[in-house]
Amino acid sequence: AGGGARARPPPGPRPPRDWAAEPALWGRHRIVPEGAVNVHMLTGQTSPLLADAAVLLHFGYLAFLTFGGFLVWRSPRAIWPHLAAVAWAVGVVVIRYPCPLTDLERHFRPSVGERSFIERYLEGVIYPEGHMDTARLVVVVVVAISYAGILRQRRPAVARPDD
Repeated sequence: AGGGARARPPPGPRPPRDWAAEPALWGRHRIVPEGAVNVHMLTGQTSPLLADAAVLLHFGYLAFLTFGGFLVWRSPRAIWPHLAAVAWAVGVVVIRYPCPLTDLERHFRPSVGERSFIERYLEGVIYPEGHMDTARLVVVVVVAISYAGILRQRRPAVARPDD
């Protein structure tokens, strides 16, 4: 037999291991299917870059959520992704869905702790601390105004009789 043969693990479930906390294990064990990218391999030097990417995506999402309805005025097909963004925002606020972008940032930048994206980057910077409900109301009003404009564009013109 060739020298390149790998020992197979014993059958049955493996005990859970914290692969991110044990970098010495990364090179010896395959924890992802053949051809897939092992995200934990990327957490070394590139973790600040990936955390920054999650933050940028967060800002992009919030901008699209707030102003995407106005984009629909020019590009009607943007209504579907905007409705999905609005539905997700309602789920985060009302049902308390966890935000995957916050989880990504926490994974790639553990120093952020348990504070949310909103608490770190918006509260006290974009709007005063303690005014989260006011900020949410402003977003709702902006989205409602943009949707009122969409409905107004879609309304058929009323023919006026000549005077």
